[in-house]
Amino acid sequence: MLINNLKITTITIDTKINNISFNEKELNEDIINKLKYICHKENSKILKISSNFIDPEIESENYINNHKKSEIIINPLIKKRGRKKKDLANYYIKPRKKQGNGKNFNSQITFMIQSMINENKLYNIKLFRTGSVGVPGIYSIEDITNILNYLVNELKYVFNNNDLHLGPVIPKMINYKTFFTIPPNYILNYYKLKNLLNNNCSDLLFIPVLIQKDKNNCLSIRPKFINNNNEKKSYLIEMFLSGKVNIKGNYPKDKMHSDIKIIEKYLFHVKYNILRPVYKSYDEINNILNLCSSEIIEYD
Repeated sequence: MLINNLKITTITIDTKINNISFNEKELNEDIINKLKYICHKENSKILKISSNFIDPEIESENYINNHKKSEIIINPLIKKRGRKKKDLANYYIKPRKKQGNGKNFNSQITFMIQSMINENKLYNIKLFRTGSVGVPGIYSIEDITNILNYLVNELKYVFNNNDLHLGPVIPKMINYKTFFTIPPNYILNYYKLKNLLNNNCSDLLFIPVLIQKDKNNCLSIRPKFINNNNEKKSYLIEMFLSGKVNIKGNYPKDKMHSDIKIIEKYLFHVKYNILRPVYKSYDEINNILNLCSSEIIEYD
């Protein structure tokens, strides 16, 4: 079942630390020393602190001993492969404005913090001047909420401000991946599933189901829902020949489960025969084409 195999791949959140304001250009020696303390103290979850105006970067022993990647020396005799680098002069009139050492994102301090539930997972949390927070690579709302609360408590000491507090952590987008098992030498019949959904479930769809040729023949399904502002919105379900399924967007989880169950009905019920053999030879394809004149059949 698709629902039982759901696995989160990416979460995007919207949150901020309230009552904080700083300018990374003007961090005094006292604040820098406090940042070093919260990073270097025993059992600290903060592994690294970096900014264009913190030079050198602040690194904990844990980070240096267990997480810092060793410098890789590339043999100059090995021929490099890959795409040619673009000539950026043709794309930009003015060069990027460099702040400080220019190594990091502008107008922020980055805190590398170890996950509370997986010691091998590291979050790079960007804290901007007004308290806005950016965190890539989230896979657990509970984990990142605990980490941000931990950071807030440490920053109360750094900035000598007990009024700091974390605002609501609101998921803006949650992406899942899942799969359905396909027998050997069979693949998903895109056209049949597309027609079944368009003919029988049009009231559930934001737009008709499409086959996207630019995504390796991905079946694109956009169910619709009504958000909290009473606006009609959609999210995306991508289905691939191999059985892989991606679910992308910001949507009510119960609505997504309901839509997946409808798709499962067509996928797994024998009467719909939604799988077809993989046709490998031209003779086999010609024989099939002679048997049916209306359906276009793809081959690998």
